[in-house]
Amino acid sequence: MTEVLPENSFANRIERLIKLVGSKEKLGQLSKISAVMIGKYESGQSEPSRDKLISLANAAGVNVLWLATGEGPMKRKEAGEVDDKGSPPPLDDDLLATALKMVETMSKDLSIDQDKKASLVSSAYKEFYKVKYDGKEDD
Repeated sequence: MTEVLPENSFANRIERLIKLVGSKEKLGQLSKISAVMIGKYESGQSEPSRDKLISLANAAGVNVLWLATGEGPMKRKEAGEVDDKGSPPPLDDDLLATALKMVETMSKDLSIDQDKKASLVSSAYKEFYKVKYDGKEDD
């Protein structure tokens, strides 16, 4: 007889990650954890180390706290998104400075209005944020 796991168990959250990315193999490929090990997490036979937990969360784009405990929102906020209280994620000053410098350097010999520059800085910041915190770039 198959054991029924509590709805908010770690094993059920792993099942949700597998469905989210498509398969154990895909989750394993993205997280650099074997599909066999992910199967052990899914069946409740094992739990991951902190590093593996972070890798799994990053691979699926979910909140580490949610994956570890079931608390908080499942999905991680993207740059510029707001939470359910209307608060955006904290601003990364270094990323903003990098985005601003990049746009200023690239546009110094061009005549681009301030609104367009602001839009370019915003887009660059969002991409830098994704790379830094999610480890992926848009194609």
